[in-house]
This record gives sequence, structure tokens and C-alpha cells, in this order.
Amino acid sequence: MKRASGASSYTLSRVLESLEEDAIVDRSVEEGPLVETHNSLTKKGEALEPVFEAIDEWSAEWVGEAGDEPTTMTDV
Repeated sequence: MKRASGASSYTLSRVLESLEEDAIVDRSVEEGPLVETHNSLTKKGEALEPVFEAIDEWSAEWVGEAGDEPTTMTDV
């Protein structure tokens, strides 16, 4: 998740903690030689899927594809 988001470990941890407090994400820890932390969506988090899909569709239409130059007020 860190590589995909480009966020620092600290920022990602703070966001995931906040989402866990809001019951959007569940966190589990597997103990072993290497401690593994897993995050998954709760039912409340899964209910947000249509919202994210709508934002993605809006973004594709109004913002452009990833890597495009950002739109500024002078472009309008």
C-alpha cells in the first residue's frame, strides 16, 4: 500500500488508524518471525465502493487520465 500511495509510513499509519477508529477498516496482526499487519474493509467501508466508483468516473471525465497535466483556473 505504501508503494501504491507514495505516502510516508507515518502518514499511512495515521490514515489507517483514523479509518479503523471510524470502523471503515479492520486491522489484524499476525505474529511470527516477521510481524505482518493486514487491513481490510468493514461492511461500512465496502458500502463506500459506489462513492469511489462515482469519483473515479467524475475524475476520468473532468480531470483526465493519470499523468496528464493538472487543470488550472487559467485553463478554464
